[in-house]
Amino acid sequence: AFTWYPVNDHPSDEALYDLSVSVPAGWAAVSGGDPQPVAAGANGGQIYRYVSAQPVASYLVALGIDHYEHRTAAGPRGLPLHYWYLAEEAELIREQTAKVGEMISWLEKRFGPYPFRTAGLMTIPVQTGMETQTMITLSAGFPDEVMVHELAHHWFGNSVTPRDWRDMWLNEGWAMYAQALWEDEHGVSGEQAPLADTLTRWRMRDGMLRTEHGPPASYLPGHFASPNVYLSPALMLHEIRREVGDRKFFTMATDWVQRNKDTTQDRASFTGFVNRHTGTDLTALIDIWLDSPTTPTAAP
Repeated sequence: AFTWYPVNDHPSDEALYDLSVSVPAGWAAVSGGDPQPVAAGANGGQIYRYVSAQPVASYLVALGIDHYEHRTAAGPRGLPLHYWYLAEEAELIREQTAKVGEMISWLEKRFGPYPFRTAGLMTIPVQTGMETQTMITLSAGFPDEVMVHELAHHWFGNSVTPRDWRDMWLNEGWAMYAQALWEDEHGVSGEQAPLADTLTRWRMRDGMLRTEHGPPASYLPGHFASPNVYLSPALMLHEIRREVGDRKFFTMATDWVQRNKDTTQDRASFTGFVNRHTGTDLTALIDIWLDSPTTPTAAP
């Protein structure tokens, strides 16, 4: 966001957005929020407008301008889905978006209702995956698990946003764990991906990540968004699940999102919520997974 409009770029300073873009004929402007009717512009051009009904952190604001094609679909309970892509990507995007409704339903069963009024994606011609709010930014050719990860962020990161950049683990850990759960059930590129194998592989990397980038809650300066804030807290979430059991864990996860919708949260509020909700003092478990310079010993 800071590259194209004045903003302090701090996640705690969320805002509502009303974005209006005039483009020449043959072009389209894409952003998140509720799309408004396209209006006629000057010299045969058009005016695209998007209005956000819920707060948005600046890092989640998308803007794409290209010769986009537009396709709509319906998700769970009629949720409007919008897909924006280039003409040469049409067949690939149609194939890749066929599971979006299923993915949202799958996430809803674990974390409660999808927290926004629209969903969708736009492609850009560089390799990327970003959870820009209600309008994911992706490069064409993305695998299913990337889509699940970015959709999961709408619960963890977009609806409930980290209060400070030091709490980035709070959304990336959840999205990474949701991705692993999806892979456990659906596989990766036609191959099975059992959760136990994924977690074992992550634990083998965890120590190196902590050494190279620092603990997930205190990463080294200049190491923003390194893998330590993805894999290490996902492992922590699994340890919480093992400690309290599936029922308490997934009820806690759902209530964390639904009760804190449209707010910013931090480590202290998360720890307090987990302890109160599960009836178990997990402060020490959370602290060691977030702060230790080495991989904590997993529970037996």
